Amino acid sequence: MRDGLIEEWRPRGASEFILIEKMAQAYVMQIHWAEEAMRRSQGEPRVESYEFREWARHREAQATANRWEKGDWDIPYQQEAEAAEQAFRLVDLCAKCFQRAARQLANIRLGRAKPARTRRRERAKTLQAVKVA
Repeated sequence: MRDGLIEEWRPRGASEFILIEKMAQAYVMQIHWAEEAMRRSQGEPRVESYEFREWARHREAQATANRWEKGDWDIPYQQEAEAAEQAFRLVDLCAKCFQRAARQLANIRLGRAKPARTRRRERAKTLQAVKVA
């Protein structure tokens, strides 16, 4: 992926290489989260076993009684719908990151092209003035 972007864009300078790296990372993350979104929306979630829930309840009761364990709260669990929605949001976020980096790279190229275009126009005007005279 990265090599394809480098071949296509032919970066000129560190800033363009950085943006290509950013594009490659965003694309890889987009693919990862798209796969995760599909897995979360179409697959079955793992469910805690009865034994684990009992152990966790017993552990929580001991921690409350003894207060020897680090932390004062449990990390909340994500519901199935929230997990799938989160994965889809992350796909969209990664796609936007990729597009933003591509737009920045295109803007850098456009910024470099404008002065060259202006120089060519000035040179053409000078040549026309020389031909007329």
